[in-house]
Amino acid sequence: IGITLYWVLEVPAALMQLVVVLFLSALVAALITLKWKISMHTWTVAGSITAFALLAGDSQWWWGLLAVPLVIWARVHRDRHSPAQGVVGALVGVVVTVFLYRLIGS
Repeated sequence: IGITLYWVLEVPAALMQLVVVLFLSALVAALITLKWKISMHTWTVAGSITAFALLAGDSQWWWGLLAVPLVIWARVHRDRHSPAQGVVGALVGVVVTVFLYRLIGS
């Protein structure tokens, strides 16, 4: 729905790229979760910060990834995930976001 709405509203290309990247990233996360319970929370936080840093085009925004360990701690503390599920969620969230951003942007 978001992609269609952005297309109809003719939003700037950078925002369209961002919404497509986030949609595809969510699909990848859902597919992984079918086999292994990866942390969607850490994926979302790490992927969103990564997308913002890439969109802004300024390396000063990467410091936001410092929030990721806090999210991992919270998910483990609440017995929702193992530390590995949190760390892998964050790492894959960053890697998939960068990959898709570069793939779609080219």
